Amino acid sequence: MSVLVKTLTVGGWVGVFSVLGWSLMKFVTPSREDMLKVLPEQNPEYMTESRKRSQDFLDVIKAAAETDKAIHYRDNFEDLKASLKKD
Repeated sequence: MSVLVKTLTVGGWVGVFSVLGWSLMKFVTPSREDMLKVLPEQNPEYMTESRKRSQDFLDVIKAAAETDKAIHYRDNFEDLKASLKKD
């Protein structure tokens, strides 16, 4: 009888903690709509900056592809696109 009582007690505690864990996650986790509101893609300024950064990166890649110079030996990447187009 003692083994049955211990088994039921352990099973009860596992059930209690499972329900408590699930309810805590349900209470703490934001809804999908709340998560979508805070994404950076919802901010127009961020998206403009991100598009500009992506376009600059693609321009540098294109300029590097059009020249025979090795791009990975450069120390200064500020004017990389302009210097690659000059040479």
